[in-house]
Amino acid sequence: PQEGCQRAELALSDGSALRIFLQMVASHGGDTKIFEHPADFHSPGATAEVQAWQSGWIHSMDTTLLGWAVQRTGAGREKAGEPVDPHAGIDFHARRGMYVEQGQPLATLFATHETMLSEPAALLKKAIVLSDVPPPAQPLVSRTILLAQAQEILARHHS
Repeated sequence: PQEGCQRAELALSDGSALRIFLQMVASHGGDTKIFEHPADFHSPGATAEVQAWQSGWIHSMDTTLLGWAVQRTGAGREKAGEPVDPHAGIDFHARRGMYVEQGQPLATLFATHETMLSEPAALLKKAIVLSDVPPPAQPLVSRTILLAQAQEILARHHS
């Protein structure tokens, strides 16, 4: 694991990971020119900031509601085939377990039109639970599956 971590860090720092990523995008027919000047690409028509309505700990986040909030900005589909707005979405500034002060930015919403911001903002306020006490610690990794265990799981699944 330590060697793998070092190799990943090196690939990020020397730029080789980005070069490979761009090759993958190009091989799938993607336009890599947007990576040359990313600020020129991201141009939402409207933005809004969702601020903490009270001071406290971010105790939990309802990820289903967060997903619907992203979708309502125009960054996701409700039905297959619907267009996705590449300029829409949510940039989170806070995460579960952080302490925030009232008025502190929790997230920035991006959409094509200002009229598309109120529903996602309301969904975020429902999804994010602020508390007077910190949430219990959650392990970053819930469990590790070794190769032999994975093979056993697959064998049971296919029988």
